[in-house]
Amino acid sequence: MAPGIKGLAIVALIEDLGRLLQDGVFSEDEIAKHLGPTELALLDGEFDPFRWYPIETYQMLTAALLRLTHGEGLAWLRARGAAAANRLLERGLYQQLDALKEGGKAWSAENYKARIRLIVTLHGALLNFSHWDVEDDPDHPGRVQIVVTEAGDYPEILRHVTEGFINACADVARGESNWRSERPEPDRIVFRMDRSFFS
Repeated sequence: MAPGIKGLAIVALIEDLGRLLQDGVFSEDEIAKHLGPTELALLDGEFDPFRWYPIETYQMLTAALLRLTHGEGLAWLRARGAAAANRLLERGLYQQLDALKEGGKAWSAENYKARIRLIVTLHGALLNFSHWDVEDDPDHPGRVQIVVTEAGDYPEILRHVTEGFINACADVARGESNWRSERPEPDRIVFRMDRSFFS
């Protein structure tokens, strides 16, 4: 199967682009300049939230919305990720996210790591490629990191959106967030805590 993303992860993009069209902010021709036939068909209603879509479709929809709304680059992408996490938390679709609300600042480092592992299990529900692990950060005692391998097809746009998603989840878990991402190799992404919550 080609690298894909579940429709649930692109529904907000389709809704936002559709709203720009419906409200007359942009014409169909103007929006079509930024999208391919597959993406235009999604705006016409040919969409299933439980189907797999090419990861290129996610990238194209996000890039189009970013350009059309003059989003502020990385901050805009991270905000999209945070909004996606909050939507899923509110809808209660995934038990992994519900578990984040339990325990709060009283958690130990091990409990926090266990909750991060729960977040990571979501990747299999939303992406059909890449491999995710939660590990101790070898450079910083008291911190953990999320290591994504087989990530050559993981778009940079999605990396920054995911950073916002993880930070929103961490904010629910601890009342604060502190994750940043890097791609040290083309096929490897690391999400790292920039400080420790624990001594």
